Amino acid sequence: LAQEFGTGCAGTGGLVPVLTGIGSPSIGNLGFGTQLTNARPFAPVLTMFSSTQATVALGGCEVYLEGPISTILRFTDGSGEDSFVFGVPNNPGLLGVELFLQDAVFDAGGAFASLLSFSNAVRVRVGS
Repeated sequence: LAQEFGTGCAGTGGLVPVLTGIGSPSIGNLGFGTQLTNARPFAPVLTMFSSTQATVALGGCEVYLEGPISTILRFTDGSGEDSFVFGVPNNPGLLGVELFLQDAVFDAGGAFASLLSFSNAVRVRVGS
């Protein structure tokens, strides 16, 4: 399962970043990941992930992750896109594990404090 939920909040030009799953989060699929589109070009992005979901209002935007939250710094390309392929190891112990992801894009026109725009979130559940 790679299910999109929630809504993002706008950045420069009213663009709202969109996060989607790439492929199937199944055991042994090393090609699984996420795709960010509709973000500011050449922008730093914090890919945030957590094992629990919550909805937290943050200055007119919403964060859909509950702490502890881990992050990875990435960058969009000239089209405002970023692919993050992290794969699912061939480990049957991961069956049923859930992960929640959301991207925060550094954007001077962002709805949050003229600093960030946020994508929607993606719920991932590892299957066989």
